[in-house]
Amino acid sequence: MEHTKIPLMNFDDANLAWKFKQWEQNMKLLLEDPLADKTDKEKVAYFFINIGQQGRDIFSTWELTDAEKTKGNLFEKFKLYCTPKKRLTTLRFRFNSRQQAESETIDQFVTALKLLDEGCEFGDLQPSFIRNR
Repeated sequence: MEHTKIPLMNFDDANLAWKFKQWEQNMKLLLEDPLADKTDKEKVAYFFINIGQQGRDIFSTWELTDAEKTKGNLFEKFKLYCTPKKRLTTLRFRFNSRQQAESETIDQFVTALKLLDEGCEFGDLQPSFIRNR
């Protein structure tokens, strides 16, 4: 089971929507390959293990029927929970504060900026903001 472990969801991240998107991708990969032979009930159990205690606490506040406790519905409910939690000012501050490290190549720096740009809502200005850094 150790090879199937993914990081727990971090509900305290400044860009909660992006953090959940990362977690969701990892979790779906886990459910689609190493756990493909498991039942839906077992997959839901793995979902709850990997969402972490804070995620289980959040889930416990929702009133869902047993029929609504499917992995697809759980992904959607948590996505809705995480989406409005974006802190745009904090995200842009992190982007603008990021400096290239001495040992960091330009490609590594640009990749880091692009990852920080996720959710900053720069739109068409994103390439110029990265280029100007």
